[in-house]
Amino acid sequence: MNTSKQAAINYQLEPSPGESFKVLLDEGPYFFTPFHFHRECQLTLILEGTGTRFIGDNVERFAAGDVVLIGANLPHVFRNDPHFYEEQGGLMARAISIFFVPEFLGPVFWDHPETRQVSDWIRAASRGIVFEGETRRQAGRAMKAILSMRPGFPRLMSILDLLYKLFRSSESRFLSDGNILPVFRPSDSHKLHSVFEFVMNHYHREIRQEEVAGLASMTPAAFSRYFKRQTRKTFTEFILEVRIAQACKLLIEEDLSIGEVAFRCGFHNISNFNRRFKMTQGRTPREYRKEFMV
Repeated sequence: MNTSKQAAINYQLEPSPGESFKVLLDEGPYFFTPFHFHRECQLTLILEGTGTRFIGDNVERFAAGDVVLIGANLPHVFRNDPHFYEEQGGLMARAISIFFVPEFLGPVFWDHPETRQVSDWIRAASRGIVFEGETRRQAGRAMKAILSMRPGFPRLMSILDLLYKLFRSSESRFLSDGNILPVFRPSDSHKLHSVFEFVMNHYHREIRQEEVAGLASMTPAAFSRYFKRQTRKTFTEFILEVRIAQACKLLIEEDLSIGEVAFRCGFHNISNFNRRFKMTQGRTPREYRKEFMV
């Protein structure tokens, strides 16, 4: 969703003309949006592009084919890899998103016995949900078809059918711990966006908290409290998650030794890298790479 750099964190979205929801094809050299939230739920299919997504307190890689449901008022941003921002790089970032407020079919539609469980599931999406396996593939095909449909009842029914299939799927997992509060001041949006950008550009080296605190015009102690309050994690935990996410990318896409992956992601001790990686991913870097080898 390409927007002005001056946009506040609380975005206002309007439904598509003649519809109670919004279907949007977002395409450009990269996805650009500050860390933000909106009252609409957002179902997104990544068509093209790679990077790191921040959804609530979750930090993970994203790539083509990914399907995520972001609940109402859940802060998030999709940040492309650095080479997408290079001049004349020739890369494209493309995504289809469906935006809808939970009550888009009226205030009582989700209160009926037949719909109440789906309503509870949509509210649970305030934690963010990622879909995997065959569900992800089917959802991708459905969203491409919905994008090409004209406004009208068939398009609405296709969206409801898709939501119901996602609700019934067992191939999904929550992303956030559900304890994230949105930030309301525009200054918070710009501060967090600056911090995220800095970390994404410098995760390969040592990052001192004093550097980042300066970006937010705060003392290190004040920044530490501020960051924990806004993200529900320490700044050190955040850097670790970014580094592990980048390591996952290199392990899959590059023919590098484990030591080289560790070094490129800011780890200068292989034992520490292996320990931290297994702690967050549930397996060693070597085991992780083996899962993706053809």
